[in-house]
Amino acid sequence: MGWSNFFFSQLPFKQLDSLRVARVLRVDRGRYRVITVDEELTATVAGRLRHEGAEHYPTVGDWVV
Repeated sequence: MGWSNFFFSQLPFKQLDSLRVARVLRVDRGRYRVITVDEELTATVAGRLRHEGAEHYPTVGDWVV
């Protein structure tokens, strides 16, 4: 499943210019390798999510913002 209008419509309209959408390529010990339209990057989960003890973290193939 690729990026679609459904996902686009979930983004806050006022922040569209400042958000970067990426797809998770690899997960290794809490570090994520993601790819955007322009580049491949290393990412981590936001501190807020780690602090709240989120039940589900991104996995390979997920879209992240």
